Amino acid sequence: MEIILFLFFTILSFCILYLIIQSAIDGSKTAEEIRQIRMILQKQYGESLKQNIPSDNNYEAMDVPYDTCPACGATVKLDNNTCPSCGLNLNGENG
Repeated sequence: MEIILFLFFTILSFCILYLIIQSAIDGSKTAEEIRQIRMILQKQYGESLKQNIPSDNNYEAMDVPYDTCPACGATVKLDNNTCPSCGLNLNGENG
């Protein structure tokens, strides 16, 4: 009786081990397919995405007079270069 139980559990263990190994093999095939799909998409759309990204440096300073600060809402004079309340640069120049 003990031998039968031993054989039963041994066979059951091998079946479980086989299923685990089989699922790992299937997972690696899936991972390889995903890698291939990713490479295909990068080849097809990678260059077009790089060309369509706008540059952050393509902006122009607006020459709009402010009577209130756009950041904090404090009243500013037209001849102020910076907001007296928050220090925001109002003339559109760096520095």
